[in-house]
Amino acid sequence: MKSESRWLGLVVVLGCSLIAAFTWGSAGGLSGGKTVLASVTLTNPTGGETWQRGMKHSIRWVARGNPGSSVSLSLCGEGVPDRAIATSLTSKGEHDWTIPEELQEGRYKVKIVSESSDAVNDESDSTFEIYAKEPGKLTVKSAVKAKAMNVVNASLAVTAVTDIPVLLQALLSANHRLQNVTASFVQGPLVQTDSTPNPTSTGIYTNTDKLFGVSPGMIISSGDVAAYGEGPNTSDWTSTDFMAPGADILTSLSNGYLTYDATIFRVEFDTDATTNQISFQFVFGSEEYPEWVGSPFNDSFGLYVDGDNIAHDQLGNL
Repeated sequence: MKSESRWLGLVVVLGCSLIAAFTWGSAGGLSGGKTVLASVTLTNPTGGETWQRGMKHSIRWVARGNPGSSVSLSLCGEGVPDRAIATSLTSKGEHDWTIPEELQEGRYKVKIVSESSDAVNDESDSTFEIYAKEPGKLTVKSAVKAKAMNVVNASLAVTAVTDIPVLLQALLSANHRLQNVTASFVQGPLVQTDSTPNPTSTGIYTNTDKLFGVSPGMIISSGDVAAYGEGPNTSDWTSTDFMAPGADILTSLSNGYLTYDATIFRVEFDTDATTNQISFQFVFGSEEYPEWVGSPFNDSFGLYVDGDNIAHDQLGNL
């Protein structure tokens, strides 16, 4: 099972132009006696991502042939002026960009262009979202349930679900006072349609003896929720490969290791004037434990409120 994601699309197609100064030169290349066409291919962001202002995000690309010694990056959006991100970048394939706090929220694309020839270029396949972290007025508390899970045949019932209202109902407490609650998938849900039953990355569960400390609830996984069990974990290899991308925000939690099969679920809500605190209960489990501890094969999880990850253990570690 690859690194997994639970974090928090709308796609608008728009044109993109570049703000940059170009130098002229050859952009051809030779390899093995055959002409290799020069190209640059943007691999992140490709569209559908959600990036927060003030945070660092990686823009990545692949260069082939001889696109020149340097490239430029720019940002373009609907109804806003194009904006240079960086110029004179080497073709190493990655640039870490801290999104300016003053940048207007909206849907954008990134474009990359060779500084040797503007004919060698690429852009995001579709738009991604840039949003602002609003000043918080709430105190956020999270509770981690840590219990030994060596009980066999306890009453855990898992149902694969992709319907947003059903998942949201399982996520919220019965007596919550939140207002204008909406939910959406930014990535996922992931479903394999070439097998029966269809492996699915989201679902709901009940656990009448509350072995996990929280019941009922919602499950988000990098694998098949139907594979969830109560322990003990006696298998060295249980995995579902959805062949889906990961998420930058989870890669940042995984010491830079690339993540895969990400499911991103966003919930938005309002509170009334009498509310000064919200709380979350969650349980994190990993099939990779303990066999793959310290290796690139691990699961990652984030719970973000206004851009801040509040998913930490009882010692305060993320």
